[in-house]
Amino acid sequence: MKKFITIFLLFLSYASIGWTQSSPASLVGVNIIGDFRNLNLNQTNTDNAVAITAPRYTIRRITVANCSTSLAASAATIGVFTGAGGTGSNIVALAVLTTIALSDDVKDLALLLTTKSFTAQTIYIRNGVAHGSAATCDVRIFGEPLP
Repeated sequence: MKKFITIFLLFLSYASIGWTQSSPASLVGVNIIGDFRNLNLNQTNTDNAVAITAPRYTIRRITVANCSTSLAASAATIGVFTGAGGTGSNIVALAVLTTIALSDDVKDLALLLTTKSFTAQTIYIRNGVAHGSAATCDVRIFGEPLP
């Protein structure tokens, strides 16, 4: 009986801090604060607005996934900025996505500002160079809400 109670209390302690197998990032306070589905990579110099769900935050990771086609030979580039037209703070410089060769490949973009907090409620994913044919990807922004 003692073993059962110990296991039950351990379960409750994990449940009280929000731990689940599908969201281990919640243990360290990192959440999805922005999400853009089906980003059209066949556009040039186009801004795609992403609503941010925290009033003040820091960005920890930006991930590109679920691409509709291989980008291994593509010149397509995307960057992330706090202002439209590539203005404001440059969070991710325009980067090629050539490491995405299969639909289940994932790429974490290199962050330029890892120690800065933001209050912009919209940030922009900017297409620099078009892919040249139909291509879409999902972009997910992970961050920590700040007080």
